[in-house]
Amino acid sequence: MRERAAPGLRRWVNRAVAQEVDRYRARWLWGVFVAMLLGVAPFAAYLLEKNECLRLSYEASALRQVNDELIEQQRRLRMRLSDLESLPEIEIWATERHGLVRPSPQQLVVVRRAPPEREEFRALGSTLH
Repeated sequence: MRERAAPGLRRWVNRAVAQEVDRYRARWLWGVFVAMLLGVAPFAAYLLEKNECLRLSYEASALRQVNDELIEQQRRLRMRLSDLESLPEIEIWATERHGLVRPSPQQLVVVRRAPPEREEFRALGSTLH
C-alpha cells in the first residue's frame, strides 16, 4: 500500500483548475473562423458550379450518343422497310411462308381507275353506306 505524506509537507491540493473565459480571445477566434468561412465560400461555390457544369456536359454527351444510336436505328429500319415493301420481297413472303401460288392469266382481274368525272359519284356512293 501507499504511504500518505504528512499533511504539513504537501503544499498543493488536487482540484480542477477553473479557467475563466477570455472574451477578447474567444471573440477574436470566432472572427478568424468567420473570416476563413467567408474566404472559402466563393471557392466552394465555384467548385459546386464547375461540378454541375461537368455533370451537365456528361449528360449532354450521353444524350448525343443515344440520339446518334436512334438515328442509326431509324436509318436501318427505313432500309428494312424499303426492302420489305419491294415486290420481289412480298412475292417471296407470299410463296415461301404462306404457300400462295402465282395465279394463272385467266384468274387475273385488272381494275382500272374511274374517269375523273365519276369520282365524285363514287365518293357520294361510299358515304351513303
